[in-house]
Amino acid sequence: MSSYLELHKLAQNPAAVTTLATFLLALPDAGWSEWEANFLDDMAQRQEALTTRQGEKLIELRDDAKNYSKFDGLSVASLVRDCWIARLDLLEDDEAFIDGLKRQSVTTLKKRPLMRLLRLARELDLVHRYVDIG
Repeated sequence: MSSYLELHKLAQNPAAVTTLATFLLALPDAGWSEWEANFLDDMAQRQEALTTRQGEKLIELRDDAKNYSKFDGLSVASLVRDCWIARLDLLEDDEAFIDGLKRQSVTTLKKRPLMRLLRLARELDLVHRYVDIG
């Protein structure tokens, strides 16, 4: 979660907005939705200050693009391994998701697939209920 000061500084700096949006658009495996890609494209060409909500969304997309190797002390690699061992208790598409991660020897994930992995780990009782997965 970003601070209001970070948000305010970004929103008032069109050059920083352009730089960040251009960087995010160029990420090879970000997996942006059509709406997100259009938003980032608009932000990359923006010449005036952002609204608070636009700034929040841009920072949210920046955070979604980060790679995580750990979450709340849990290693992505160990979560993948443990979920893979118990994968047959999952729905077919979730099992395929875990198989894909295991086959690729994944050790880092972006926020969205990480949240899916954590949800599945919780479903398999591999992650305690007190771990906040957002």
